[in-house]
Amino acid sequence: WARRQTFAVLCGELLSTIPYEDFSQDLLPHLLDLTWDIVPNVRLKVAHVFGHILPDELYNDTTSPNFELMHQALTHLAGDKDNDVREAASQAHRVTPNPPPKEEVPADPVPEPRPSQEEALPTWAQIAEVIQEIK
Repeated sequence: WARRQTFAVLCGELLSTIPYEDFSQDLLPHLLDLTWDIVPNVRLKVAHVFGHILPDELYNDTTSPNFELMHQALTHLAGDKDNDVREAASQAHRVTPNPPPKEEVPADPVPEPRPSQEEALPTWAQIAEVIQEIK
């Protein structure tokens, strides 16, 4: 996961140093894949790139072949189960955080009453009787 997280950070840095055409062709597809990574810290870095680092003119370019994919990715990250990921996705106010519905935790079933320890265990007198019978 550390390599995937580093890749997302590197993508954010490269956005300002290489031509966007190269970025969108060579790096963006892989960055988009990380939107669904199982590690929250990886998704956090991806959300930071799409939600903050990516310049507005690139994010809002409707002629870009990746326009719809980037918007879907950021919308997905804005609904992430991890609060930090949602905040990073909405940092530039491109999307609104949309936390998933909380799962209802089923109520603990009422345990059946157990017989008290005194009823379950034999008394010393009963133990002594059994020992006497054995002898």
